[in-house]
Amino acid sequence: MKKKLLLALSVFAICGLTACNAKVTTETSEGMDKEMEAEMDESMKELDDKLDNMDKEMDESMKELDDLGKEDGDGEASEVSIDYGDSELYTKEDMDACIKLIEDEFNTWEGCELHSISYSSDDEANTEDNIKWMNELNEGSADAEPLTEVMMFTSDFHSPVEGGGAWEPDEEYTDYEWWLARSKGGDWKLMTFGY
Repeated sequence: MKKKLLLALSVFAICGLTACNAKVTTETSEGMDKEMEAEMDESMKELDDKLDNMDKEMDESMKELDDLGKEDGDGEASEVSIDYGDSELYTKEDMDACIKLIEDEFNTWEGCELHSISYSSDDEANTEDNIKWMNELNEGSADAEPLTEVMMFTSDFHSPVEGGGAWEPDEEYTDYEWWLARSKGGDWKLMTFGY
């Protein structure tokens, strides 16, 4: 009888300990869940901060891209329509070299906004009279080699709202001429521009 009673007490004690351990394990698990949840919230907050910083950096980078090409002034040459026309004399690379010179000059014009650049034509630009005129403009320059090739582009642009310099305020200028020349195989030079 004593043995049965001792056995029963032992089983009861073991069951009680198991139940107690289960309770402690549950409470520990709940505590760990709360701790993990707090850590997760902190990680999410750090991630949100990093994303905000990335957004700010992206905005600054986009602004720098918008400002690219405006080194000397506030002239805007972004989203310019380019018309290469039809030329049997000059390649697209030739024209791109000239367009870059035009845009570099235009970017120094404070407050102006460039809309388009168009190649005139071989017949209109590369005439004997124009070649002679370009050489007259080139007289006295350090590079006195005779100029033999001429290109002329026209552009449309908008002047500053308040005007300034030679510009009427808030005016659309069309067919503004740009004259460029070079010796055969040499570098293009912006010779003159205007009406």
